[in-house]
Order: sequence, then structure tokens, then C-alpha cells
Amino acid sequence: MAASSIDITGNGAFTMPKPLNDGDSYDLSIASQPTAPLQACTLSNGNGVTHGANVADVAVTWPAPAPG
Repeated sequence: MAASSIDITGNGAFTMPKPLNDGDSYDLSIASQPTAPLQACTLSNGNGVTHGANVADVAVTWPAPAPG
């Protein structure tokens, strides 16, 4: 499957721009980190294979900004 990207700007559910078929693999990554304020976001459960249901355990976590 061709690569695609999505901008995620905060907490909450998101939908990939192209649907995956049952048995398709996925491998997500964080392409760039927020810069205003500077943060180091993390990705959990960013790869796997679909198994007849929506993938619901991928998480992007934004740390609280450092006090300025």
C-alpha cells in the first residue's frame, strides 16, 4: 500500500485517509514534532495487521509543555 499522511493536532480519535482491508499491515510514525511549544510526542502500537475490525489501540501522546 502506498504511504499516506495525516495531521493530528491534539488528543482524540483519528481516521486514516485511506481505508485498510482485512489482513493489511500498517506502520505508522511521527514525521515531525510540535514546535510551538516544543514537545516530544510518542507513538504507541503504531504497527500491526488489521483483523476484521477497526484498529483502536494506536495512541499518540503529547506531553504537557514545560513551564515557561
